[in-house]
Amino acid sequence: MKITPKIQHFLADIRGVGAVEFALIVPFMLAVWMGSVELATLELVSRKVSVATQTMADLVAQENRITVAQLDTIISVGRQILAPFPDNMNIRIISVEADLDGSVGIGWEFPVGGGAGIPPRARPLVIQNESVISVIVSYKSEGPLGQFSRDIIEEAYARPRRVRIIPFDPE
Repeated sequence: MKITPKIQHFLADIRGVGAVEFALIVPFMLAVWMGSVELATLELVSRKVSVATQTMADLVAQENRITVAQLDTIISVGRQILAPFPDNMNIRIISVEADLDGSVGIGWEFPVGGGAGIPPRARPLVIQNESVISVIVSYKSEGPLGQFSRDIIEEAYARPRRVRIIPFDPE
């Protein structure tokens, strides 16, 4: 078979190679970029949930006594830390207390009846006639493009600073 000059010219022409390479590479690069954005956002949300949990535990531990209004304010602070992300937080604040005999129990929890007993990690932290404030936050996170989701659960513990056991005043 003889190659004509027109066919030879067509085979030697490289003017469209860049466009073809671009068309082949762009979908892959977009997928990598979108995945990076999703994962970075999920990591940022995870860090914010961690900071919010630690902050709420610290704020409760600074009080002499605690009221429902104060706990509501502390929870709203935790929710503000998470902004601008959606408010999907489920928050549980517990005072884990030990009496003079060293028997460990829940002194109070907020919201009332909101949990499943004493957090396992809190029990060894409590000593006789003292308490530990436990804050447990669970958050359902989704990336901005909706490709990935993650359930984040954070726990923070703090000892009361001004008193041994922080009393709960429901009013």
